[in-house]
Amino acid sequence: MDMHTAPTPRRPARTEPSGLIAWLKVLDAALRLVEKSVWEIRQAAEETVTWAREDWTRLLTELGAFRERASSEQERFLNDLGCDEGQGYLYSKPLPARELTQLLLTQGRQRIAIP
Repeated sequence: MDMHTAPTPRRPARTEPSGLIAWLKVLDAALRLVEKSVWEIRQAAEETVTWAREDWTRLLTELGAFRERASSEQERFLNDLGCDEGQGYLYSKPLPARELTQLLLTQGRQRIAIP
């Protein structure tokens, strides 16, 4: 060691995180919050879709739209809601093609829509 140079003092070891490490910790915490929020939103959306499907199914069942034997009252109710198409025993029992053709020709647009 040269006598003209003074020994360099050693720096004490750092106990606090450096700027980069602190920033990475902040980013990690923020990403965890975002991920948690995304999963909560996804779960809420799935629940909403499930409830909507159940409500829609319940409504259609109550209206008799799933039943083959709808009544004239239910038909009027659906027409009032703007539903102008239907099918089922209210219009006709299942028919062979020949009888269906005859029904369409005789009743025409009175009760059966011909596109």
